[in-house]
Amino acid sequence: MSDLIQSINVGDIIAERYEVKEVMGRSELGLTCLVQSPRTHENFLVKQLSFPCDEAKTEEINQFITPLRRIEHRSISSLKDFVVENGVGYVVMEYIDGETLESHLASRRERGQILGLKAAYSFLANLCIGLDLVHQAGYAYGCINPHTIFVTKQGRIRIANYACAAIAERYLPDAQRNTYFGGPFAAPEVKAARFQAKPPSDVYSLGLLFAELLSTTSLSEYTGSNETFVASIPGVTTSVKELLFQAIQTEMGERFKTAQAFKDTLKRAIDAPGDSDLSSIVVGVNDLRALSVSADMPVIDPAMVRKPDLFDTDSEKTPSRNIKPEVWIFQKDGMDYGPFDHDALIQKFYDEVITESTSVFNTSTKARQNLGSIPEFEKEVIDYLPLREKNRAQRLAEQKKKEKRIKAGGFSAALIIVGAVAAVLLIPVIILALKPAPEALDFIGAFKPFEKRFEVPKVEEMSLNVDDSQAKALFDPKATEAEREAAYAKWEAEHRKKYAGMRRPKGEKAGVHGGLGEEIDTIVFTGEDGEELEPLQDWEIEEQCMSPRIYRKYNECFVNYAGGRHMNVTISFTIQQSGVVRNFSTTTSGELNDCLISALSSIKFRQFGGMTKKVKLPVSY
Repeated sequence: MSDLIQSINVGDIIAERYEVKEVMGRSELGLTCLVQSPRTHENFLVKQLSFPCDEAKTEEINQFITPLRRIEHRSISSLKDFVVENGVGYVVMEYIDGETLESHLASRRERGQILGLKAAYSFLANLCIGLDLVHQAGYAYGCINPHTIFVTKQGRIRIANYACAAIAERYLPDAQRNTYFGGPFAAPEVKAARFQAKPPSDVYSLGLLFAELLSTTSLSEYTGSNETFVASIPGVTTSVKELLFQAIQTEMGERFKTAQAFKDTLKRAIDAPGDSDLSSIVVGVNDLRALSVSADMPVIDPAMVRKPDLFDTDSEKTPSRNIKPEVWIFQKDGMDYGPFDHDALIQKFYDEVITESTSVFNTSTKARQNLGSIPEFEKEVIDYLPLREKNRAQRLAEQKKKEKRIKAGGFSAALIIVGAVAAVLLIPVIILALKPAPEALDFIGAFKPFEKRFEVPKVEEMSLNVDDSQAKALFDPKATEAEREAAYAKWEAEHRKKYAGMRRPKGEKAGVHGGLGEEIDTIVFTGEDGEELEPLQDWEIEEQCMSPRIYRKYNECFVNYAGGRHMNVTISFTIQQSGVVRNFSTTTSGELNDCLISALSSIKFRQFGGMTKKVKLPVSY
């Protein structure tokens, strides 16, 4: 770690804007301080950079962090300012009052509490939505881990340091950069010297982070590989683990392209709620109350070796502010709302969103009471009750008057409408009565032949042929594990050999062959960029649906839900030209039906021209 280019002490003023309240720790990138604006009394975190900033470097940093300063999201700790004083750079960031995710998970594990699958997805989804904004700005984080993610005292999850990561990636010497971006959560390409992180690099970190949320141990304490760590997660289906394996592939091109794609695929696999139903509060009131004071806000010990960019601080050392703290969360219809300060919460009472009987939780004292029994609110509640009853009586009287006017007006309007309708109906009768009698015409000659012909949209149906002898070897319930693995290995070798020769060399025109030797008549469509799209060949469908990976999923479904019975099941689905698979159905039902559909739902084909494919796949067990 390089020496800091200028010492900082409590009471120092930075750039005539920020007073240093506490020196918190250091990393390869520099020194971290808690500061306060003397004008607004608002707290911030400041990172003093460990390298000098001349005029040219200052201009460079200002240019590339400008898009990052515009990012505003509830799961992102915002970048507030970048100032330079006497050749020293200072990154000013939002202060997060809470604990690191590492500390939060450690507290849960000590109490024997592990996150459920959908709760862990809520954590991850909030992170993915915020990271997607960083990616859209043209940057990637590169070193997401439990040290750089915070759980606030209100139960929200926030990403910190994304601007610092971008600066470290560009300006730290190789040795310091490798230490800064080290650790098991960093993707292999990020650990390589001078590689700029990409969105798939963050997907790698997110995949391991999701496994960390569900695991009974921390990845930093795990002695095995990342792959075995994911495989060891308890209580998670094979399909979810396969998504995580895809996210942590060594080759960047084999992972999900974006955090959004990873989140959406994971949401379908675990049947999680959509983004519109996603709460920003990922830690419930009961979990907040269960945290001890020391775990909720770790005490700063100067003698401790600090983790890089660990921004936790003792709540007792936090300077007082002239604003009311947002510590109140109320519960309504089984949901937590908040946090609110005193004025905002009492306004909810005045607006009759809540009542004096509403359960309210104080995140600071960890106490839960009805609003009317909290001393801080008791007088305001009592004073407002007579006015509320008066307002309700007035609203009720006005509502009755309105209903009476509506009934009277409705009767008059009904009479007018009936008269108007009768008049309109009489007009055609009068016109017909005044018209001369019509002359008969030749019916055939009265209409010109319609030259166009409509056709029903074409759907090509196909049924995949399965080798019964091979299928019996794969799905034989009496086979040993070794025999079944040997059958899988033989199937995989035959599968690869069969389809290796069917891949069309680059540059070969569509329509020359169908992959299985037959001549085909192509229907050509184009993609968004105008490029011609080839029809989807039958062998391409067979290659996906009969792959060893998918057959393993079939076997898992039969072993778990077929009850040892011999079964013949046909799975039907439709492949749209976009490559998306829809309209799943099977000839079975219950959990076996759901499992087989889930096994095929991860298949994705390329975009293609021609007709929609309707496929039937027979499977025997």
